[in-house]
Amino acid sequence: MCNCNNDEQENMIVIGTVIVNKAIAKDIYEMTIGGETLVKTCRKAKAGQFINIYLKDKSTLLPRPISICQIGEESLDIVYKVIGKGTEELSHYKAGEDVKISNGLGNGYVLDDKGEWNTSHENNTKKECILVGGGVGIPPLIQLAKELKNRQVRITMVLGFQEEAFLLEEAECHCDQLYISTEKGTKGYHGNVVQLIKEKKIFGDEFYSCGPKAMLKALAEYCQNIKVPIQVSLEERMGCGYGACVGCTCKVVEEGKTVQKSVCKDGPVFSGEEVLWDE
Repeated sequence: MCNCNNDEQENMIVIGTVIVNKAIAKDIYEMTIGGETLVKTCRKAKAGQFINIYLKDKSTLLPRPISICQIGEESLDIVYKVIGKGTEELSHYKAGEDVKISNGLGNGYVLDDKGEWNTSHENNTKKECILVGGGVGIPPLIQLAKELKNRQVRITMVLGFQEEAFLLEEAECHCDQLYISTEKGTKGYHGNVVQLIKEKKIFGDEFYSCGPKAMLKALAEYCQNIKVPIQVSLEERMGCGYGACVGCTCKVVEEGKTVQKSVCKDGPVFSGEEVLWDE
């Protein structure tokens, strides 16, 4: 599911300025980055794409790819989880510090240009889009919801957390209906998002998702059973972030054949029907 050309995939590096960098949940941080050059470079990015962040610690050789959460007029937001040395360093960046990042990379969600209205329904009703996120797979769905909202579709978001919820205010701003699940039952539905979708009979014309592989696999199988298309954004550990190292791969079915794709360059968004989940 490629929706960009080679020029858009060029890895351009720019310097931005940290505006805010704050914890929004346990080990989860939100960083707002500004700067005139950054805005000009990243404004063309699409929902589902990511940026590479180049850290100051020279012992950290590889950049850290992080999904774009929101793109504003003068800044962009990323949300990341502290899980290692690189993201630990990132969590200590202060307002006013420089941060080196790339332009938007990878292939994001493909939106239907015909968009807004579903003529297959009675009374020519609005198209229904279901956005399903789990954990740190939730941030890119915020930008996606913003882009879909501009197309006047009806948006339902289904967000799953282990225990502590985050980005709920941002989600509420851009969707018509919001469902929340927590695995520990601390907020909303007690269980996972797929269980919630089945129990509440949440249905739409198309599903978009990002989150852990087990969640994406279960959701893709569910969508296949109900014959509704789904786009999934895969979470894989990346090396270079632009397809040179072949460090992040997945297998997909393409024209009846099994082929290997780079998640960073060919994805991270794929059609749920084409991904071979058990390979």
